[in-house]
Amino acid sequence: MNTMTQPTPAEHVHEDYSALMSLALDGMLSSEEERRLDQHLLACPACQTTWARWQRIAHVLTVEPFAGPPQGFALALDQAMQRDEKRQERMLASLVLAGGTASIMALMALGAALTTALWMATA
Repeated sequence: MNTMTQPTPAEHVHEDYSALMSLALDGMLSSEEERRLDQHLLACPACQTTWARWQRIAHVLTVEPFAGPPQGFALALDQAMQRDEKRQERMLASLVLAGGTASIMALMALGAALTTALWMATA
């Protein structure tokens, strides 16, 4: 149908049946609409062809499996996340250990300095 002209009566009829075909694929037709569509399809080769194409497309979209991630993807992702979490935990533990060690060494140095200061003050 040309977008610049009005649809012919025949084109308008086919638009109506296209809408019915779409609703039929979604299971949304009343029994009267199903009967109308079936009768039209018996008499209209163009709509028969369209209906057959639409049914094949609907079949592919609803029955055929969609491509998904490869087998084992979720497990590999989970393992990678666990490795990352363990690495972060080790990094945090290393920082805590280093900070603790530095604190102890600073206290030891302070203790030695105070001991030396007291020893010199009393001598």
